[in-house]
Amino acid sequence: MPNKIDFHKTSNRAIEINEMYCIVCEQLFYELDGHELDECPKCGQEFENYQPDCNDGDDDTYLLIVDPATGVPAVVRRDGEPMLDKGYEIKPGDIVNVVKEIQFTFLKKVKVDHIAWHRGGKYAVLRFEDELYTIPIERVVLAPKEGAEQ
Repeated sequence: MPNKIDFHKTSNRAIEINEMYCIVCEQLFYELDGHELDECPKCGQEFENYQPDCNDGDDDTYLLIVDPATGVPAVVRRDGEPMLDKGYEIKPGDIVNVVKEIQFTFLKKVKVDHIAWHRGGKYAVLRFEDELYTIPIERVVLAPKEGAEQ
């Protein structure tokens, strides 16, 4: 996929994901809007006798897009930014890109040196040449593997 997505020339469909709360195990889980689960994925409790609570306002909208030239599907946020995988935690040794960065725009395909807590937040410490850069973890995404569509 090209870096800038032209939604008028790309076939796409909205995907809404709701954050849910199981009142039995008191854990969060996620489900597609309109495609509800029959049981809690965390504790296995069936939803026969009760329905899980939906955390109103805690839903994300993503777009399933298809590259019209290659047919390769991808999932992006509605604003076209890369999807941040909630199921994967960035760890030392990962090769990442920094998104929404103004000062250090050159931080692409860099290695995570370590993860640190700083000023009450979680940060990725990235190694670029001989320097270390501390970036909020929310702005760090896995870099596409070599040969993958970008």
